[in-house]
Amino acid sequence: MKGKGISSYTGLTALAVALFYLVAAVPLTAHAAAADNILTLQNLQVSPSPVYSGSNINISFQLYNSYSSSLNNANLQLTSNSQILNVSPGPSITSLSIYQGNSYNTFTFHLHVPATLPAGSYTIDVIATYETSQPSATGANQQLPATSTMPITIYVYGKPNIGLNANPSTQLTPGISTTTPITVVNGGTDTAQNISVTLQNTNNFTVFGPSRFYLGNLAPGSQASITATIQPNQTVQNATSKLNAAVSYTASNGTRINTNASIQFSMSVGKPNIVASLVSAMPQNLYPGSNQTATVLIQNIGTGTARNVTIKFVNSAAVTFGSISSFFIGSLAPQASTTETLYISANRGANSTSASLPAIVAYSTANYQSNVSKLTYIPINMQPAAIFNITAVKGSLAPGATYVPLTYQFKNTGNEPAQQISLSLQTIYPLTPVTSTIYINNLSPGQSANATFYVNVDGQASYGSYPVVVYEQWRQPNGSSNQQFSSSNNYYAVVGSGSPVASYVGYGILIAIVVLAVVFRKRIKKKMAQRKKKV
Repeated sequence: MKGKGISSYTGLTALAVALFYLVAAVPLTAHAAAADNILTLQNLQVSPSPVYSGSNINISFQLYNSYSSSLNNANLQLTSNSQILNVSPGPSITSLSIYQGNSYNTFTFHLHVPATLPAGSYTIDVIATYETSQPSATGANQQLPATSTMPITIYVYGKPNIGLNANPSTQLTPGISTTTPITVVNGGTDTAQNISVTLQNTNNFTVFGPSRFYLGNLAPGSQASITATIQPNQTVQNATSKLNAAVSYTASNGTRINTNASIQFSMSVGKPNIVASLVSAMPQNLYPGSNQTATVLIQNIGTGTARNVTIKFVNSAAVTFGSISSFFIGSLAPQASTTETLYISANRGANSTSASLPAIVAYSTANYQSNVSKLTYIPINMQPAAIFNITAVKGSLAPGATYVPLTYQFKNTGNEPAQQISLSLQTIYPLTPVTSTIYINNLSPGQSANATFYVNVDGQASYGSYPVVVYEQWRQPNGSSNQQFSSSNNYYAVVGSGSPVASYVGYGILIAIVVLAVVFRKRIKKKMAQRKKKV
């Protein structure tokens, strides 16, 4: 018996060895492809540091090859989805041979950081493509391609840039003091903190009353206003003169910036005067949440030719503009005009009867000796509109539930009644609408109404939140007879342990009551039979 046991063990061992060599003889197809991301970056340096928008930087690094063989025909290039590479870093580096463990070759790329780049972190990918020798299924070596992607993250500090503009409605007269608003604009890429503006007396102007103003912080693209009383000197004659100011503020990195600025004032009406206005729009009326294509009329109502005229529209809380919001006109003679097309979007919260389009208008005199820059507001007619908001949701959804009510409370937060309202529910799996459209006759401003949709929930649904969209269509008294308004609200429906579980518990209680009743009846019959026997 013992000998047989040893013999069986030996036989199993021989079988295992045979299987091992059989498996080893099968070609490993995994070696028929080169592995990606073999290269890594070492000794990464970015200079100068820190990096500011508008600066030139150098990025240098070394490559480390952790593969067991050398890499041939290696190509390097930089890519990025951000604006940091809107200027080409130069040609890619090609035809390298990178040996195993090689980390002594230093590669350098030169970049220009755009001056308009906002502060923040930006990622640049170093893309390396190369070939490596790998054994094929037959054992022969072959060159296979592979790629390594090595990200570099750079934090870019922005630069605030504070400028001053005079209110365009102010017309100064030599020798007469005038109280005028002055607009302070941050045209840079970083927030300016602790801003102070000090107006200075010059040969042309005298400042009366307070001359130093504190404004706190201004984010990029934002503006504030100060009011000063100034008087042009009698010697200022028929020209655009400058009021100088000392501006001081702190950048986000703690650097205190002290600079000089100037505010230009026109001293005479005998100069070019550019104004802008809206002459037509399609559709004719603009409502909150809707769009409009408008025709802007640009006129020179002054007495001199205007050169290098620019009109730049600035987004506000009420309206925003399309991708083309700045216009340039080389020359505009006195009393001449031209038109430009502007795409306007009224924000959903712009619920007022009137609004204006802020625009920065800049131009030079015919001899380019005087420049004007002013902030103007073009009035537009904003029509009131109904605005639908979901203020409450009721409903208990569970996997397998059918014909479950899902009630949304809608409130008209606008300032116009909504009539002939149609509400439509759109869902995704696992929700299926049974009744997907609800009609409401009227909803006045500030009034609320409930809309109950019925839905089914798939029995295999997982617990969680699922997006639903409610589309609204309606008419308004201030709209045309065939004009229909529309909007939508996004919400989430929660599927959890709800009504079906409660239903099963209810059935269980019902069954238990029935069983107890049957048992109780049997016991009563048994006792009555025993009493009869005793009698």
